Amino acid sequence: MLKNLFKEKITEKEFWSWFEKNSDDYFQLDENNYDLLFNKLSLQLSKYHKNLTFEFSVEMNQGKREFIISAEGIVSAFPAVIKLVEEAPTLEKFNIVAFRQRQNSEQEIYFENIVLHTKDIFFTYRKDKQMDCLDIVIYIKGYSEENDQFIAAVFIMLDNLIG
Repeated sequence: MLKNLFKEKITEKEFWSWFEKNSDDYFQLDENNYDLLFNKLSLQLSKYHKNLTFEFSVEMNQGKREFIISAEGIVSAFPAVIKLVEEAPTLEKFNIVAFRQRQNSEQEIYFENIVLHTKDIFFTYRKDKQMDCLDIVIYIKGYSEENDQFIAAVFIMLDNLIG
């Protein structure tokens, strides 16, 4: 039993087989089972690729919940997201989505003890001709260098706004 728990790698097929067996639990998420189920799913997803993350839509779309698989902006993990989503079976209660999709509306992100609104974040940019890229400086209302949670919350917000 412990050997399976610490198995280092699983295939797309193994991940989806596990998810299908447990999909009813994830469809019926509530406050009482949220932490346990998300920890189990995080463990299974990390067995497939250590940098992948996920989220579920709160609202249903035609009786289905979105299961979003993302790479938290880690470019080297993008191919793993794409391959896993391509290999996903058709599920009765879920639409599987690769990467967080762009949202056009005002946003409010809750992350750990941070609450950010889109109106709390501003940015400036400049073209770096030497590196042939843009430098973006982000300003966050209430930002504290001592609190790493701000950075994670801002990346989630950017992921939602940009996709």
